[in-house]
Amino acid sequence: MEIRIELEDKELRAALGRLVTAGQDFSPATKVIAAHLLRITEDAFERQRDPGTGQAWAPLSDVTRRRREKSGHVGVGGAKKLQVTGSLLDSIGADYDDSAAVVGTNLIYATTQHFGAKQGEFGRGGFKTRKGSVPIPWGDIPPRPFFGLSAADEQAVSDILRDHIDRAFRA
Repeated sequence: MEIRIELEDKELRAALGRLVTAGQDFSPATKVIAAHLLRITEDAFERQRDPGTGQAWAPLSDVTRRRREKSGHVGVGGAKKLQVTGSLLDSIGADYDDSAAVVGTNLIYATTQHFGAKQGEFGRGGFKTRKGSVPIPWGDIPPRPFFGLSAADEQAVSDILRDHIDRAFRA
């Protein structure tokens, strides 16, 4: 008695080859992820909320509100936090390559706006008063996070990556 088993693995080998290729270049997925990250950040500015937790940004201080009124920045963008001129939001961009997706800004003050800072945290300097130089920042700045992921966003990123692999295997 002879038992003979033959395995035709041409399709399996082709699928594994596509899987290896997909694993070496995630750019189709990272492109979608980068766009998703940018959308999340833009939405944070629109909704005035931390994109990770959904918590509303701290209200403007009385001093800031009075300064905006005095300078005429109480219109459409002036009433929104972090959007008097639109420079911060306009500076945010997304990028991707074959293994990563990022969203960010090149504005030096963005970190302070995102994480907040205590009065004088960065020392003293700037213009001088009768009492000496002023603290930097001159007052407390509450954190107003605009980068971040909620649990749903983390799941969306995971789904995008899973779809990339699934597509390669099914093709």
